[in-house]
Amino acid sequence: LEGWQMDQVSAMSLIESLRWQQEQSVTFLSMRSCVFLGEDTFSEIIEGLKYMPQLKTLNLSYCNLRDVDIIPLVQAIKDESGIECVHLGGNSCRSPQSVHVIADWIQEPRCKLRDLNLRALWIGFTEEGLVQRFVDLAPIFDALSKNTSIRDLTLSENYLENNEIRQLVDALLAQSQRMLQILDVGDNPFGESGAKSLAYLARQLRTLNSIRFE
Repeated sequence: LEGWQMDQVSAMSLIESLRWQQEQSVTFLSMRSCVFLGEDTFSEIIEGLKYMPQLKTLNLSYCNLRDVDIIPLVQAIKDESGIECVHLGGNSCRSPQSVHVIADWIQEPRCKLRDLNLRALWIGFTEEGLVQRFVDLAPIFDALSKNTSIRDLTLSENYLENNEIRQLVDALLAQSQRMLQILDVGDNPFGESGAKSLAYLARQLRTLNSIRFE
């Protein structure tokens, strides 16, 4: 379904087909770069998650989703506790509420996420054309310290500077069960201090196989 233009009628048709095909156990759904036309179209997609009880992978990257879309989406995903891979990168969040909703989700004991992609989720441009991040990501870092399932984490292009990288490293090393294998913090403006923090993480976190930071 990648790249589709979808209005409310086509979204309802999709969900109706899933309603009748529950027994086929949909495990993978990628709607990357879809365009959802109309205010209620994406709400139909969220509603449809209940008809995919076996869903493991959901890709909604680069769909121009906003806080009003991401917040109810994450709340719905929390109810589908079997989901293991979620890609939300390249959308456009501005509200601290979206940060807190995602943080609450990933720190839940029943969270089974293995792959979480939040690339460029909270950045945008000022009127002068400069890149900026709109919210504080500290709640995300704190939640990661409590997570015991994520193996692959993408936080690239979120305008993380040295202080945020240090907070992220501290959180990952504070985990009671260290599971992370792949970390992507590429295309962030941290400097030498941030790079040293990541090097320290690589030495201390024995499960970690790969760090992307360029």
